[in-house]
Amino acid sequence: MSAIITLQISSYLSYDLAKKIAFAQWQTCDPAWVNCIRQSLFDEEDPAACFDVVATDQNGEVAGRLHCIRNREDPALWYYGDLFVVPAYRRIGIATQMVNAARGELSLRGATRLWCYVEPENTASLALQRSLGFAERPFESFNHLINDGEILFECAISSLSEG
Repeated sequence: MSAIITLQISSYLSYDLAKKIAFAQWQTCDPAWVNCIRQSLFDEEDPAACFDVVATDQNGEVAGRLHCIRNREDPALWYYGDLFVVPAYRRIGIATQMVNAARGELSLRGATRLWCYVEPENTASLALQRSLGFAERPFESFNHLINDGEILFECAISSLSEG
């Protein structure tokens, strides 16, 4: 499939965009799910402590999303989660593009490390993390997230001066 995909990095999601994300990810436009997506951006004390990367197709429909948040104790450590790509757009590199866009944004924000958690049976995500240079490391908790039983991956974020 050849597709024109646009990536948007934002610390704010309009209700309409959150509604499109909820439908793409969970096939529902129920306000509770839409608000769940928007609330994740407002849970942080500092608006600069989180952002989303949203992939949309040429028709403005959501093709994928991931969410990044900064660690409360170590501002150079970030986490990304809620990564999904709509089935029709899988296997064409959108997840890779979104993670790389997040890494670029994180470099601008002074991050040095990025974590993610993967369920052990999610072989596609395990392969993705490894292909993007993430390494498995001993489990640690991040902020208030509950990720028991998941595998922790980490990658270094290069600063812009490092190229």
